[in-house]
Amino acid sequence: MDFFEIRNLTKEFDGVRAIDNLSLSVDKGSITALIGPNGAGKTTLFNIISGFLKPSNGEVLYNEKIITHLNPYKISQEGIGRTFQNIRLFSQLTVLDNLLLGLKYNEGESLLAAITQSKKMKQEEKQNTEKALELLKLINLLDKKDALAENLSYGQRKLLEIARALALDSKLLLFDEPTAGLFPEMTEKIIEVVKQLKQQGKTIIFIEHDMKVVSKMADMVIVLNYGKKIAEGTPDEIRQNKDVIEAYLGKIEEPVKI
Repeated sequence: MDFFEIRNLTKEFDGVRAIDNLSLSVDKGSITALIGPNGAGKTTLFNIISGFLKPSNGEVLYNEKIITHLNPYKISQEGIGRTFQNIRLFSQLTVLDNLLLGLKYNEGESLLAAITQSKKMKQEEKQNTEKALELLKLINLLDKKDALAENLSYGQRKLLEIARALALDSKLLLFDEPTAGLFPEMTEKIIEVVKQLKQQGKTIIFIEHDMKVVSKMADMVIVLNYGKKIAEGTPDEIRQNKDVIEAYLGKIEEPVKI
């Protein structure tokens, strides 16, 4: 069975199908781009996968387990992390504290341990701080650890949100437009970070509109239109696909590069 799979997924809003009998699968350790025109159902699909929406029909499977019925925090515990189109950080907390909030505190969740400040709890706190610092090093924000999140640039905040998705040791990462609105230099930095995550064995699915970014980052591309999968293949194959070209530009007589 595939590492991640969607079977016959449908989501209706007031009779309108945002996701229409969609099936797809993703291999472990791969980077998959999810593209399509505005309103194609991409973010709706992410919301279903991460538990923020429940489908009308169909199943989401992760590591051979049906997770469709789980709440978002349970899905996170299963090993699926995500970012959002609108960055969701704690702006008045430091960069380091934003990461620490995303880490598990097994000992600290005990009321007795919290009151007594047990040795195990202090040891766990030290380990989590070390882990958070490693994540900041990965995204090149170690020198900003004591800065307030609100004082970061837009691109740096996107990087911090990626790190926060990693904080719970997520094996499958969903990135919703990770490079949108960024300058080219920061876009390249995020592409580099995502490729490093793949090298570490992570599986990534990301929503993107820029085909240049897709070509640099994705192993495979899945194209949605009106909630249906209309194409799947490598970036080169997708650029030449007539159905994809028509979905973006309408029916045309001559081939057009996208």
